[in-house]
Amino acid sequence: MRYKEMLFFGMLSVGVLAGTLAVADENDAREMQALNAAKVSLTEAITLAQNAAGGMAVSAELDDEETVPVYLVEVVSGGRDYEVRVDPGTGKVLDKRLDPEDDDDGDHDKADRD
Repeated sequence: MRYKEMLFFGMLSVGVLAGTLAVADENDAREMQALNAAKVSLTEAITLAQNAAGGMAVSAELDDEETVPVYLVEVVSGGRDYEVRVDPGTGKVLDKRLDPEDDDDGDHDKADRD
């Protein structure tokens, strides 16, 4: 009986792992497709974001979990962190927001946006 239980849980673990890898492969494939479709490189998006926020980028990624993929670039300027969204198809800066952790009153004031 013990052997059958071990075999069952071993097979269950393999099934869960295979399902997790399939989801990861789907996400990776979707991300690669979004990157291949981008007309603006991540490097270009970083430069655009730095110019928009007047600071230095500390992180950047392609976020493909939104309806439309966007580059999210975190830029530090004047001791504050901004999240800058850049369209990978046009290079247009979609918006610049003060990072919620840096927004003292938490209301995302228009003054904190571009």
